[in-house]
Amino acid sequence: MKKLTNFCVNLAQRFLPDPFLFALLLSAVMFVIGILFNHQTPFEMIIHWGNGFWSFLAFGMQMALVMFPAGAALGIDPALTTMSLCWGDTWTNMIQPFWALPALGIAKLGVRDIMGFCVVVTLWSGIIVSTSMIVWTLFF
Repeated sequence: MKKLTNFCVNLAQRFLPDPFLFALLLSAVMFVIGILFNHQTPFEMIIHWGNGFWSFLAFGMQMALVMFPAGAALGIDPALTTMSLCWGDTWTNMIQPFWALPALGIAKLGVRDIMGFCVVVTLWSGIIVSTSMIVWTLFF
């Protein structure tokens, strides 16, 4: 597994350009495709490109609008709802450490080398955070 990871990292470092170049290239390709196949003007395509960010922001706000009223309906403090959302995201990142794959390739380590650490941190932080949420609910 370590050899495969090192091979992929070396291949990516040698042949792949900067990610910003991919963002620019894909934006240009989508700009041209939108003009050719959707019969949009260049100005309309620029407007669509700018509105894309706000669509992602709107999705995030929709999730907040779902979670906070649900928490309020259950009688949960908004601070506890926020902590729960953040905790859920953090815990899933520790269970599946895809965030660490590039660093593992650079450090010449395998996933097996850090999984023990991730499991221990997940369990200990789970105990600490769950206890703090229970205490928060009971006393605040």
